[in-house]
Amino acid sequence: MSITVAARIAGPQRLGRAIMFASGGASLATVAGVPLGVMLSELMDWRAVFALAGVASAALAIALGLLLPSVPAARAASLTLLGDTIRRPGVALGLVGHIAIVLGHFLAYTYIRLALERMQPGPDGAALDATGIVLLLALFGAGGLIGNIVIGLIVDRTYARLAVLAPLVIAVAVAATILLSDSLVAVGIVVLIWGFFFASWLIVINTWVGHRMPDRLEAGGSLVVVGFQGAIMIAAATGGVLVDTLGVELVYAAGVAVLVVGAALFGASNRVRRP
Repeated sequence: MSITVAARIAGPQRLGRAIMFASGGASLATVAGVPLGVMLSELMDWRAVFALAGVASAALAIALGLLLPSVPAARAASLTLLGDTIRRPGVALGLVGHIAIVLGHFLAYTYIRLALERMQPGPDGAALDATGIVLLLALFGAGGLIGNIVIGLIVDRTYARLAVLAPLVIAVAVAATILLSDSLVAVGIVVLIWGFFFASWLIVINTWVGHRMPDRLEAGGSLVVVGFQGAIMIAAATGGVLVDTLGVELVYAAGVAVLVVGAALFGASNRVRRP
């Protein structure tokens, strides 16, 4: 809902930038939340940390209610409305592409620790321990925060091309995580790029929704979220079985293939003209 509301407040000309702020907040929270929680847990009991988070959330809710402008409710959603939205030209292709892109990412990212733990000291002499894994994941988050800002500034003009480019770059990054596993420096760069493009994916897909169906922001946004959560569920369920039976390398290869399919579907949806 935050992305839909942000888009309606900002208007169609600044849709991508509005989504950037909404998604950027989530990315910043993801990067900063765990270190902040660890720091607070050193200073106080975990119950006090939870209580502090609850008080801060309540204060934020009050501030949002006072400071945000009023946004009238859109047309009530229904299964009929969602079905009609999917039947619009090019929308089904784009949504299936979105599911494929998120699925391909999470097939790999869910098991990134297994992929990283297979790293051995390579030509650069670097070995990977638990601290190194944490640092690489922090690089992923930092890349995501930077990506939100950069992509958010250009997405309104380039969302159609980014919807194809981003999954292709993620596919290359997923493959490189396995192929360059003998170099910690190389994997660090790859993880940063991977985070840059995937964390900005919600900006791209929601900008696509806003431009493709500006009269169905809430319906389109809900379909995006359902597709995202469904892809995570499928990736977690099937990925675990595939990792146990085929190994993490083949799971990463499957992720690359699914990402490329998602990019192709978005390329096809871009060629379908809006009515």
